[in-house]
Amino acid sequence: MYMEMKNNLLNYIQTYGISVEHLSKVLNIDLEKFQESSRQDWNAQELLQICSYLNIEPTEFYTRKINQKGENDSW
Repeated sequence: MYMEMKNNLLNYIQTYGISVEHLSKVLNIDLEKFQESSRQDWNAQELLQICSYLNIEPTEFYTRKINQKGENDSW
């Protein structure tokens, strides 16, 4: 789930032509964490910093999973 959220946010950054180098520098977050192939993930604080800086809600990048019974798998 977390990787999907990260990938959604990275797609947003790429779609809107936002410089990951700039985000990394301004927010003091390791540039490697902005690479899709990175094994390093953002922690919760970093995720919130990025969303706050971009003025977007973190929930916009969260996709709730529903199982075959129609129940929420996320909880």
